Amino acid sequence: MKMNVKLLFVAAFLLSMAGCKSKKEASAIPIKDFPSIENILSMQAPSEINYKGQKGNFEILEKRQDGPFLMVKLVYSGGCNEHFFEASWDGNYMKSLPPQVNVTLTHVNNDDACRERIEKEVAIDLRKLFLNTPNDVFLILNGDAGGRLLVSPQE
Repeated sequence: MKMNVKLLFVAAFLLSMAGCKSKKEASAIPIKDFPSIENILSMQAPSEINYKGQKGNFEILEKRQDGPFLMVKLVYSGGCNEHFFEASWDGNYMKSLPPQVNVTLTHVNNDDACRERIEKEVAIDLRKLFLNTPNDVFLILNGDAGGRLLVSPQE
């Protein structure tokens, strides 16, 4: 009986080793550079925003859609205190084809009076915009209707 158990273990060991010999070298798959977690802003209702920031104390340099994110490159002055941004949307679609939505990006500067020019890129998670519509929408950021951007539902 003990001999059968030993043979069984030896056979299992040899089978597991034989499976390991057929290793194929895995090729590297490029991984898309997603924004870091601290720079991803979830879309909140205006009433859910924790800190009331300002819309006018930063400049938007560039905005583009990258998958389910709106990537916003911006610049502000500071350097002494921690700054952060919040994104909000009231949940309303304007009646147009395609529908338009107003998204507000606010900047909380924590009363930072320093004057260093800081460039930062934040990512606004757009998936909430497409919960009630599977179609493209025009996104108006901070009331700039002339700079509206057509965004598509993507995962």
